[in-house]
This record gives sequence, structure tokens and C-alpha cells, in this order.
Amino acid sequence: MHLLVNHFPVVLSIVGLASLIVGAATAREFFWRAGLTLMLLAGIAAVPAFLTGDAAHKIIERRLFVVRGTIGAHDDAAGVALWALLTCAAANAWALWRARASNAAQLAGWLRAVVLVLALAAVGSVSYAAYLGGRIVHDSPVLQGERMGGGPGPGATQPE
Repeated sequence: MHLLVNHFPVVLSIVGLASLIVGAATAREFFWRAGLTLMLLAGIAAVPAFLTGDAAHKIIERRLFVVRGTIGAHDDAAGVALWALLTCAAANAWALWRARASNAAQLAGWLRAVVLVLALAAVGSVSYAAYLGGRIVHDSPVLQGERMGGGPGPGATQPE
């Protein structure tokens, strides 16, 4: 399940931040409201991604291809990312509530700044957690075709 849900907070937060930046640059209502909504959804999506990570940890840690230490580093970063996304989602929900009857691009300047700073922090932390999660598998010498003796793995071509 973790592999099915873990990309949602990453993609939603990156697209949400991009929309907030465009909204800040152009003062267009659509981009502000879209960015606020996407960052709220990213925070919501972070909960199942984090919770399914514990079950995935128990399954994958016994696999031959997992490099020791990568799961723990990813888990630590995921905890930080979860709280960053939840904090950002709460601020975005409040901003959306404040803009419910008005233009989201006309929110108080301090609130727009807080939303942007929290979105930057959330995207940075979730991107780092995702990077570490990818290293669990992608850095594996077994899956890269390297043999224990340092030679090329099966299917590797030899220089002529």
C-alpha cells in the first residue's frame, strides 16, 4: 500500500507550491485558491503515506537488496515531513476559511507569507524524505547488477 500512496503528498505539495508561487507573482485568485487547496490535500495525503510506511518497513527490512540504515533515515525524514505537511495543511485550511467569501489573492500579506514559507518547508522536507525512500531500493548493489566480488551482474555487457 505504501508504494501506492507515497507519491501523493510529494506531487500534490510540489504542484501546490508552484501554484502558490504563481499566485504570489500574478495575484490571481485561481492560483492562490488552487495552491491552498493542493497543499491542504498534500497534508491529508501524508497521513496514509506515513502510516503505511510502518507496515512497509516490516516487510522490506528483511529483503536482501535493502542497504542497512536506509530505512531508518527515511523513517526519520518522513516523520519530519509529516509534521511539516500537517502544519502547512492547517495554515492553508485556515487561509481557505479566511478567503471563503473573498478573493484568496487578497488575503493579508502576513498570511500569504506564512503560507508560502510553510509550503517551502513542507516541499523541502517531503522531497528529502522521498529521496531517502528511493535510496532504499535504487542504491541497492544487488539491484544495480553488482556482484559481491565487484564484477558486472547478469546481463551486463563486457567491453570488446
